[in-house]
Amino acid sequence: MGHVLKSVPMDSPVTVDWEKDPYGQWYPFKADNLDRTFGGGVCLVWCEGENEAALFVGHGDLPHVLHEFYENRAVAMYRKLGALKFTWAEMPQSLQRGVARYLTEQLRPVFEDSAALVPAIVVNLPE
Repeated sequence: MGHVLKSVPMDSPVTVDWEKDPYGQWYPFKADNLDRTFGGGVCLVWCEGENEAALFVGHGDLPHVLHEFYENRAVAMYRKLGALKFTWAEMPQSLQRGVARYLTEQLRPVFEDSAALVPAIVVNLPE
């Protein structure tokens, strides 16, 4: 699993820095905001409002993952139900799948990612 992962205690959360806009707010899930992402890590997209729900947890090349999800036709219906927001955190590739699995287990997103067959890595949730 790699040296970095072996050195992470699995019973203690890994603290990650979830990205917010310059005003301390979550980014609206809009095409022009996706261009702010770079590098590799994990991302989270959710719907706010009366129909609040986690929609997607992704990992890997952040611009690619987020643009691919943005273009998903099924996401369009959620745009009608409430404001879509997103955040991301850069992290080493050795942690990405485990963190994505943990977030998926905790948040139960509507759309599944393929991070199910690795040990979960506990992290702080966006707050």
